[in-house]
Amino acid sequence: MPTQETTNMIELRHFFVTPGVAAAHALSGLAIFAGAESVLKTTTLYLLGLVVQNPIHVAFILIIASILAIIPYCMREPRRSWFMLLILPQQCLLLMHFVSAGVSIMAGHYHDGYVYRMEVQPSSSPTRFGC
Repeated sequence: MPTQETTNMIELRHFFVTPGVAAAHALSGLAIFAGAESVLKTTTLYLLGLVVQNPIHVAFILIIASILAIIPYCMREPRRSWFMLLILPQQCLLLMHFVSAGVSIMAGHYHDGYVYRMEVQPSSSPTRFGC
């Protein structure tokens, strides 16, 4: 029975989504650097904007995570462990985006930038205890 040798090398052609997500993170970071701090109020970045208060720090986080995710594609023979370690920050950001979508919708922040604020109108009718 022939045995197959296992290698630590990874074929990156199977991971074609990673560069696209890295590009989206880099563009979001550049948009924040350009002064579009309202990007932090969008659905996917809402939680990151709550956790990290300074928009410049958020931009650095997004850009550094995207650069780290691209490094395995620039390596000659990327090892599986290096690939997993280098895309870990991007995977954490993706998990945060997923949670952020639920949190922002519950808070009333929607993907188009609309913020729903419920305002309580005082009633003109007297209360039960009469005042």
